[in-house]
Amino acid sequence: MNDTELDGLLRQVRADVHTDEDVIARGRAKVLAAAAEVEGVPVLKAKSAAPQRKKRSMWLAAAAAAVVIAGAAGTQLLSVDEAKVDPASAAILHRAAQAPGTDVPLAPGQFRYVETHAWTLSRSEEKNLTYRTESVTREWVPADERQEWLLRKEYTGNREFLTGDERDAGPEIAAENAADEDMRGPCGDYSTPTGRTPCAASWQHPTAEWMAGLPRDPVKLEERLRADLADNDRGEVRVFDYASDLLRTGRVPADLRSALYRVLATVPGIRQTDNTATLDGRVGTALGIEDDDSRHDIVIDPETGQFIGERNVLIEDNDAGLKAGTVLKSSSVSTATAAEIGVVPSK
Repeated sequence: MNDTELDGLLRQVRADVHTDEDVIARGRAKVLAAAAEVEGVPVLKAKSAAPQRKKRSMWLAAAAAAVVIAGAAGTQLLSVDEAKVDPASAAILHRAAQAPGTDVPLAPGQFRYVETHAWTLSRSEEKNLTYRTESVTREWVPADERQEWLLRKEYTGNREFLTGDERDAGPEIAAENAADEDMRGPCGDYSTPTGRTPCAASWQHPTAEWMAGLPRDPVKLEERLRADLADNDRGEVRVFDYASDLLRTGRVPADLRSALYRVLATVPGIRQTDNTATLDGRVGTALGIEDDDSRHDIVIDPETGQFIGERNVLIEDNDAGLKAGTVLKSSSVSTATAAEIGVVPSK
């Protein structure tokens, strides 16, 4: 089919039927997945090859949009270019959303155990040092979430120097983050600010009851997410960040995680950044969005739907001497069931 024929196909879409915006929004994700299947999921940095084929694939994506949306609502066209959504990322997220994820229910007296292995960035201007510090955070969440939770953060003492080295650090750097943290509270309220309602939940601090009340329909879930973004001055980056906030808790049920992936598949600016991203020995696909001089990636396993973790990557050289591509911070999340609070389950 040539471009003229494709133009003809697009013109056949009826324009005399009322637009159903919800149908169009739902159709968008299907269109992008179909477009990616036409082109295949590309490997990282493959976008420079075969420019004519790329142009044609965009027409094919537009044609797919015409067919899907015309069949559903008989209305307007929605092309990949117009939506500014990456077809490869959309296809990956749809595959992850379709994975047969399962939830392990907790029996009374049991705890959801969530372990986060993280490397965070520190900087000493005086010594011209930039380094990453390793920590392990363990959380025990009871089956009855109104009972006491336990959060235990341990610093391993390991550091990775990005500028300078251990010889330049001195005792004050070595003493940083030496004290472990141990916090307890019902509903995970380890410290409740004045005026905050006890056991209040949010995208950053969800409870099972709060997550159960979120819509599983991707269109309605996106509407809820955006409605909760008060005074959003960062656009799609903040949408991505809120979704990441929820995923990193390690407690999102499979059906909600699936709906959240479908929402992310429609967010402009998200790109596939690495086919074999490795966090704490686990390999997945990285999908990220750029924000100023860095990129925020989430790493998922498209075959199982599991959220592996996230990382922040520098996208341009900076004044501290760090090069583009440097991982500024990263974390990986794993979960299990614990019989007792404070006891790490065997792996």
